Amino acid sequence: MRKLTFDPLVALMEHYDGKTSLTSTVDRSTLPVEERLKGRIIDGDRIGLDDDLAEALKQHSPLDIINTFLLDGMKVVGELFGAGKMQLPFVLQSAETMKTAVAYLEPFMEKAEDRSKGTMVIATVKGDVHDIGKNLVDIILTNNGYRVVNLGIKVPVEQMLEAVAEHKADAIGMSGLLVKSTLVMKENLQIMRDREISLPVVLGGAALNRRYVEEDLRGIYGANLAYAADAFDGLHFMDRLASGEAVASAVAESSVTTGAAAEAKLRLTERGEIAVRRATDAFEVEALANLLADQETYADAPFPDVVVAELVEQIIGGGRIVQVRDDLVYLQGVGTVAEQGKTGAVLDLVRGMVADVRRENPEVLVLLLADSADKRGVMLWKGIGFEGVSPDDERVQDFAETIISWRQTNSGEPSVLLAKPGLGVTRGGGNQEDALPSTSDSSHRSDVARSVPVPHPPFFGSRLVENIPLDKIFQYINEVALIRGQWGIKKGKRSAEEYREELETIIYPKFEELKLVAKRESLLVPKVVYGYFPCKSDGNRVIVYRPKEVEGEALYREWNVEDGSDLVEWQSFDFPRQQSGRRLCLSDFFRSVDEDGFDVIPFHIVTVGEKASEYTARLFADGNYSDYLYFHGLSVETAEALAEYWHKSIRIELGIADQDAEDIRKLFSQGYRGSRYSFGYPACPNLEDQQQLFEILRPERIGIQLTEEFMLDPEQSTSALVVHHPEAKYFNV
Repeated sequence: MRKLTFDPLVALMEHYDGKTSLTSTVDRSTLPVEERLKGRIIDGDRIGLDDDLAEALKQHSPLDIINTFLLDGMKVVGELFGAGKMQLPFVLQSAETMKTAVAYLEPFMEKAEDRSKGTMVIATVKGDVHDIGKNLVDIILTNNGYRVVNLGIKVPVEQMLEAVAEHKADAIGMSGLLVKSTLVMKENLQIMRDREISLPVVLGGAALNRRYVEEDLRGIYGANLAYAADAFDGLHFMDRLASGEAVASAVAESSVTTGAAAEAKLRLTERGEIAVRRATDAFEVEALANLLADQETYADAPFPDVVVAELVEQIIGGGRIVQVRDDLVYLQGVGTVAEQGKTGAVLDLVRGMVADVRRENPEVLVLLLADSADKRGVMLWKGIGFEGVSPDDERVQDFAETIISWRQTNSGEPSVLLAKPGLGVTRGGGNQEDALPSTSDSSHRSDVARSVPVPHPPFFGSRLVENIPLDKIFQYINEVALIRGQWGIKKGKRSAEEYREELETIIYPKFEELKLVAKRESLLVPKVVYGYFPCKSDGNRVIVYRPKEVEGEALYREWNVEDGSDLVEWQSFDFPRQQSGRRLCLSDFFRSVDEDGFDVIPFHIVTVGEKASEYTARLFADGNYSDYLYFHGLSVETAEALAEYWHKSIRIELGIADQDAEDIRKLFSQGYRGSRYSFGYPACPNLEDQQQLFEILRPERIGIQLTEEFMLDPEQSTSALVVHHPEAKYFNV
């Protein structure tokens, strides 16, 4: 792997940078009032809206204006969003205009008039504090003629069913962000099935995917269950339900009508922080070529044939799928950035690529070439399900020229590796992310180096930190994750110049405005509780120790630890181990109980406070939908930035920050020594472990609580354990 000399995704955004104004420059005064109203909805233009509505009322009833002209405008908005021609904040501006228009017309309507096309009860499931996705569905449905009963967050199924009975609802929408929430959804569906309830249900959330809902959960609940990749999927679901179509057919058609749903379909695997998907345009191919310093592989590659691996919206690697013949493909140029070289990310990338090409044809042959001198690398490929074959094998007879070309480009001889039939496919066909060989010894330690010196922490125990300057934290905001991830501002089908103009004239000024408002009104109040603790590993466990004589409230202050003779076990974490590849486990990065001396494990929990949640709730309730999206995204990413900043502070205090990348943006792809792991993600997936973390840090002191499903409340909070070992990077289990 050659050295990465620039940030490819930042370069990609710079290539994209631009703006398209969605407000029409056409003089509407010459248009019929019906067209003017429809245009105002599409453009999100409320200036002069009252005058147009007053004029329309002279010719049409209020209900006709809503159901015909205004909803026609919202239909166009949905089509533009689905085609990638309108970004989410501007969709919400249209919804704001729709809400304003309906509020103006309501006093003129007969009290008996009911404009609702149907009713949905919607809620974030028990224990989950995340509501942005659910609220976006509420906005889109409400402003497209449906009635929504929004029950909020942390809602048990009993409350949902009571609301269904009270409001005579036609469907239930359940939302949740983390994997734990998908299990709650499953429990809810089992309860409803046991009570012989068959009401149509639609599920949405970042941890869900269509296959899990339609194959696994539908097997529990039945045909009246659908998956929504985005808010417009929810709208299509209700539209078809209202027209009398079956839920299953509604889902099948809606899955190809919206841009976000189409993008979700392209995703191959998504486990926690690493996502593998197809490239969406030629600019991503160019960025990947620069990232891997491999212009030759990607020079003429059409973007549908290229796969990228992302880490929190940052491209960290990828590869090209080359069709050799109908039954044979070659995975070319597969690689990741150097910082991810030992994490297993490249193994997940290849697993995803194999699963993708075998989605339609489980029998297709999939080839890799590896340097035969790299014994460990070849071993890893074989560990995930490849076998070595002779270059003369008749199955690869059409591959001879590629092998010759490889020899010319690389010194040495290639190993020709062929994916075994079981890799990437289920017994019934289709892709499978966990169809990997397993081993029986789950406690076997990996090859992680065991002789790494332990940094000396400045103290043991915990500290509280407040009054952190927001300007310092804002420096650590991942703008790509904020703009593309939280706000949904993507290039889509626009030109690079249009996208650049949008970013420069709308998005970046909005970002600066939000930061000023947050500081002026103290909407973001950063607080941290963190500490350093002696620890050791025992198999897959990490044991945290405390001084024998320190008890009660003294546990939550700094300790005087002279040596290890007075230490006793306090808390322990049992982490899962990879069943193939390097067989990594988080415990491997710490000194074992069989070794002399203790290791050190830092923990931290950070928040930007409850006021951020209260402010976003107020914006939503007041119908300021675009500002709601903007500020919610800023508050979530500021909490992530605070975690990134405090991880930097921990590295400084441990004396290992000299290995940090100079460019802050490279920290987002782990350009530093060690790693920061959050519970619920792949290497430490058990959210229940937050209970031990709460016992260690007591974050109630900074206003953070733990929900019954072990999530942090307020939402704009995050927790982590920090590993100082230089080989520690993100990996999947």
